[in-house]
Amino acid sequence: MRGSTHSPFVALAAALFALAAWGQDKAPKPAPAPTPTAANVRIALGRAESAATPHRRGHVGAAQTTSGDILVTQPAPNTIVVTMVGSALAKGHLSHETSAGWTFELDQEFEVIAPAKAKLVLSMEAQVVGLLRSTSCCHPHGVTVAECHDALASVSCGAESIAALDIPHRAVSCGKNQVVSARAAPCRSPIVAGCYALHQTFGINVTVQKSPFVCKAVAAEFAPDRHFDRAQLGVYDALGGSPLKENGFRVTIKVVRE
Repeated sequence: MRGSTHSPFVALAAALFALAAWGQDKAPKPAPAPTPTAANVRIALGRAESAATPHRRGHVGAAQTTSGDILVTQPAPNTIVVTMVGSALAKGHLSHETSAGWTFELDQEFEVIAPAKAKLVLSMEAQVVGLLRSTSCCHPHGVTVAECHDALASVSCGAESIAALDIPHRAVSCGKNQVVSARAAPCRSPIVAGCYALHQTFGINVTVQKSPFVCKAVAAEFAPDRHFDRAQLGVYDALGGSPLKENGFRVTIKVVRE
């Protein structure tokens, strides 16, 4: 009789215990701590000074400059991309030298924002893409030159240099043509959160010296949205007129946690 009297209570207690245990198993577990990633780091753009300066020498229509610009974008919170673009064309003249080109310069301040005591790495990459077109020398003294100048980029923190890249000068002359596609070796530097500055310079130039013969046009094309047509370049166009979407001098800066 004693066993039969207490059995229902024992069974009920066991059922309640099992139900409580089942509820604990089904309760939501706390989310794991976030893994440190680039999402914890961002770049805030600050003051900037930039200049895309055209220069032309020669009669109207013989020296042309188009599409000069300096573009600063942020494809991601921890990344900035700076692109310098422009095109220039020069045609020969009987009495004087003709030249055209662009000079680019940018000073861009930015702040790296990250959790306290975070170990960070700044990486910088650079590339120059474009077309250099020259024509055959029409005369011993009628030299034609198309060139892109040294492409330079550096990041500093106050007086301290953090990273620097250099893509050397390229040039063609007297009938030579070149598709320019050059990259600098990427660089990586450890940094801390704080304020930094990017300094970036580039330039292109085309020249046709005076000649008793009329020379075809010489061009440097480092802009994706404008290419001179055959009528401007003359009948001969060894590189064709197809555009290159990545034309220009492009620098990419990214900051991530180490």
